[in-house]
Amino acid sequence: MTIGEHGSKDYEVDIDDLLLEQAHVTQVFPESTELAVEFTAGTPANSWGTWAEIVDDTPVTPVTFSSKIADSDAHISAIQVED
Repeated sequence: MTIGEHGSKDYEVDIDDLLLEQAHVTQVFPESTELAVEFTAGTPANSWGTWAEIVDDTPVTPVTFSSKIADSDAHISAIQVED
């Protein structure tokens, strides 16, 4: 007999975890095609975890990419760059 990840025979917990992993909310950044972002490397070079913040060019108060995902378990699954 196979036991679920959480040590019980109740597979509902595992199924719920799998369903959550399959669900997603799509976020587009920047939110307007009129805006632009510039990708730059962190400094100094070759320092793992020193990430540059991605910021759009909204006048007066630019929006950061991290502010769009700050309150969620997020990951980037696709990136499309248009030039």
